[in-house]
Amino acid sequence: MLTCCIMAATMVSTCCFAQTVDSERQTNRGEPKGALATLTAEVQSGKVESVEIFYMPPYVLTDERVTPELLKHDYTYRVTVQRFRASGEALLLLSALKKTTVRAYGVPADLRWGAVFNLEDGRVHEFYMDGSGRFGQIDGVQTSFQGGLYEWFRQLTRCLK
Repeated sequence: MLTCCIMAATMVSTCCFAQTVDSERQTNRGEPKGALATLTAEVQSGKVESVEIFYMPPYVLTDERVTPELLKHDYTYRVTVQRFRASGEALLLLSALKKTTVRAYGVPADLRWGAVFNLEDGRVHEFYMDGSGRFGQIDGVQTSFQGGLYEWFRQLTRCLK
């Protein structure tokens, strides 16, 4: 498991965001269950090279709803797991994904957690959640969440206040 010291040290790393739209994202557009299954399979098969975690605590007030673009630009904390496959976080995330269920939900959420998964072939998956962990989006689809993913985000950011 990552320690707060490692997390703090990686927050200052820089990253370029790929704007790649992968075939799974196109296939699963409007279909959060398929997008979750695809991400779960790619984490399990070791295809995720690195993960960027973005976090804006709920006490940070904004004039507008926090979107994925705003969160990636105005985050309070950013944590990079550069060698995700070799980290203990890969197994913890896989367990959380398997315990998570999703359903399409039409209302945009005020997003506070985000994760950008960079795959070995250059494709990207993105997950975002609100402060309650109940609403957000996966690969651009508005989604409601239940299960372990919220706890994974909370554990990963537990020392960030």
